[in-house]
Amino acid sequence: MKQITIERLSTSEAKNQTGQRIKHDWGTLPYVFPLEYMEFLEQFNGYCGILGTSYVDLAQFEELTRLNEDYEMEKWFPDMTMIGTDGGGMGYAINQNAQFVTYDQCNIDMDDIKVLADNFDSFVDYIYTYDWGDGE
Repeated sequence: MKQITIERLSTSEAKNQTGQRIKHDWGTLPYVFPLEYMEFLEQFNGYCGILGTSYVDLAQFEELTRLNEDYEMEKWFPDMTMIGTDGGGMGYAINQNAQFVTYDQCNIDMDDIKVLADNFDSFVDYIYTYDWGDGE
């Protein structure tokens, strides 16, 4: 992760407040994640709160399987792995091309999936600097 990403995530909203890296057993998950995202989970283990101009709830490692099962991702969006929400009906996921995407959790339409970033640093930057007045 870039230093700017680490600084943006180093707040009280980070779910890991110990300052110690968490070693996760990645083999227990049926998903493959980009390295930056795995580093984020090992350092921060999720994030819930305001990030720049936006609210975001990025799931903890321990929540990922339940989150994807609860939202029936395999059924509705089989090429995506859900990693969190904006708290207002939009889901965040990683697609099969390792891109970070958003989608409407209430409208299951593949045409409405929007690619936000090609890597985790850019994904965090997108959320951090999102302009709520631009109508997107």
